Amino acid sequence: MLARRRPVGVLLKSTDVVTEGDLAVLCPPPLRLHIARLALNPGESFEAMLPRLDSACAQIKDARPEIIVFACASATFAGADALDRRVAERIEAATGRPVITAAAALIDAARRMEMHRILLVSPYIDEIDLGIRRMFDGVGIQVASVLGLRPREIFQPAFLAKFGGTGNRLIDPAWLPELVADAIATVSGVDGVVIACTGLRASEALATLEQDTGLPVVAANQAIAASVQRELNLRVPVAGFGALLERPPQ
Repeated sequence: MLARRRPVGVLLKSTDVVTEGDLAVLCPPPLRLHIARLALNPGESFEAMLPRLDSACAQIKDARPEIIVFACASATFAGADALDRRVAERIEAATGRPVITAAAALIDAARRMEMHRILLVSPYIDEIDLGIRRMFDGVGIQVASVLGLRPREIFQPAFLAKFGGTGNRLIDPAWLPELVADAIATVSGVDGVVIACTGLRASEALATLEQDTGLPVVAANQAIAASVQRELNLRVPVAGFGALLERPPQ
């Protein structure tokens, strides 16, 4: 007899080309994903997207998911806890389903991996990084240092061409371990690494990062997958993507 599938609704920004593929691997059966996208026009703030959130919720509700994921970390990190809660409450009101946000999942994952002083890997602007710091501070986790990817060579055409991508979200994440190791060497007492962005391709590098650094590593899409399992009372190990999913904490 076939096992009962567990439907999960996922809300994405229209510009996100990474998360859907990541979650397809990180959320194996019995999970079944249903995706709706929110249009994001150039230069728009997340506040301008909020009316489209209601439309996306109406679409995803028709799939009858057991839980809804809002898979855009930067959108709610920018406003810290208050905006994250407001978005979750708006989705829950529109769908009648419990909600996981990427930001909340990432923070919960860091806590479950017993991190206290972290290296934050972020492609965001300073305003969003500040929101991330505030949310981690709120749960007693110190951001010891930020590895900001904006000025790095990964945004230069020569580097992108080397890894076969057309943009920083698409390139092979093989460059991450070296940059992370260099960053950790400059700061003392770090006990974990947090990769903040759902749209930054990182999942394939997580096991290597943990092996090279000897530290737990959590990334946004991996954290979402772990939160989905926990909220649905599942325990399905997923190998090759870090300890959080290989040995899911209770």
